[in-house]
Amino acid sequence: MGIDMSFLSKALMALIIFTSTSLSSVLAETLLPLGKIELRQDAPSRYTVLDGDNLLDVLDVFIRNSWQYLEILEQKKIVLRPGDVVLQRGRQLMLGANRTVRLSPDIYIPRNKPHIDIIPFDQIRQFLIRPMIIEADQLVDSAYVLSNSNGKVLLGTGDTFYGRGIEADLEDENQLEYVIIQPGQIYRDSATGTALAYEAIYLGEAILKRMGDPATLVVKTASQEIREGDRLLITEKQALPRDLYPTAPSDEIEGGEIVAVVNGVSQIGQYQVVVINKGEQDYIERGNMLSIFRGGEMVRDRFAGNEMVKLPNTRAGSLLVFKVFEKVSFALVTKASQTIYVHDQVGMPY
Repeated sequence: MGIDMSFLSKALMALIIFTSTSLSSVLAETLLPLGKIELRQDAPSRYTVLDGDNLLDVLDVFIRNSWQYLEILEQKKIVLRPGDVVLQRGRQLMLGANRTVRLSPDIYIPRNKPHIDIIPFDQIRQFLIRPMIIEADQLVDSAYVLSNSNGKVLLGTGDTFYGRGIEADLEDENQLEYVIIQPGQIYRDSATGTALAYEAIYLGEAILKRMGDPATLVVKTASQEIREGDRLLITEKQALPRDLYPTAPSDEIEGGEIVAVVNGVSQIGQYQVVVINKGEQDYIERGNMLSIFRGGEMVRDRFAGNEMVKLPNTRAGSLLVFKVFEKVSFALVTKASQTIYVHDQVGMPY
């Protein structure tokens, strides 16, 4: 009796379709029940995750104040990858059943691209592993480069030099290595003119070889020229934190403003790092999300005797605090709906 090849072909095709449907259905997953969450008016029904996206970017496509819900995704261990499709279905955000997979009659190969971060850590990595700010009282008390052993004006990798103000225990490995910095621009409060802190320009690193006054050190690495008077800070060894969840500040923010942008430009956009004039003394904490406001313009009311009237402030974006000092903090601009400038105000998120 002959075999009906047409029947076998149809049966095999049905098996492939069934397998595809079954595997894809397993991948369909609720990311976030929307419930009473406020959807954006322009929210799409679907969004494909792009290279360079982070979880905040993806949520922000669909909902307002998306930063409030990032920790939910982390607790559920939701992993998104470039190319994944997020769907808005029946007051739910779903990881689409059509996540890209390759299927054959007996082979299932899932996507192997790296998952996306909560926020773009590459933008802030250097600020987390190096001192980028030195506070006023710390500058006065910090150790410094006194001189070098061979009469050179500038120091480089491998050079021996002498430093003063070093108080260290040679048996404590955490006090053997120092970061060499040069004070840069002053971060001031625009309302009072008070110096809040100084930019710390990274020059290199040094190893303590002998205690004394002066102490003896050797330049381990040098990214820029090192001179007499440059400052020495103890290296703080720490792992790169990956658990940065946005939160609302615990106290009201009054008089908050952007006092500087790290790369020195006058106009600030998304994913640029700024310095704000609020820190630990103002109860600011790592992970706090703040809104950015543009000051309202002054206009002339020609219907009221040419009286000058200030228009209301407008929301220009949002920022995420990722490193906190006593009087200032570093923050990443996570969203910019219009151009942002130094001295724009920061306040409670909404």
